[in-house]
Amino acid sequence: MDEIEKLVISVKRVADGAKQAQIRFVECVSVDWENRTMSASASGDKAEYLDVALGFGYMDIRPAVGSACLIGVVDGQETAAFLINAEEVDLVEIKSRKIVYNGGENSGLAKAGELTKKINVLESDLNMLKGLLSAWMPVPQDGGASLKAVTASWAGRRIAETKPADMENSKITH
Repeated sequence: MDEIEKLVISVKRVADGAKQAQIRFVECVSVDWENRTMSASASGDKAEYLDVALGFGYMDIRPAVGSACLIGVVDGQETAAFLINAEEVDLVEIKSRKIVYNGGENSGLAKAGELTKKINVLESDLNMLKGLLSAWMPVPQDGGASLKAVTASWAGRRIAETKPADMENSKITH
């Protein structure tokens, strides 16, 4: 939509006696995520809001089409609106370097992929030991030498020690 069409819509609203609103409840009609804008309509007066900015600072919100949204109008210019919040959200993109929840008391958020790798290593190692022990046959009068021989190769393998930095995303604390 070009500037003239926006102006015509704005003039029509003024001519129809529509009040300039600072905050409006609208319904998301469509989203242009590439340009970070949406189109919306107000249910009460059937007003259309085009090119509503989806971000106004460090965070962009992509509302779900059809969801109720709260928009702000800059300086009473209804052609200059931005999204404040949405009932349903498809995506939130945060441009900050760090996100802190609950004051960060619980340190960083666990990296699921790294945690899974570490658990898989432990499971594999435990399953190997279980296999060795279930296949072992006691030998009379050897004083446990046969058990020691079976488990020696397993016990000699070291599992790398996990460090918190390996598992923690310190950019998100909770």
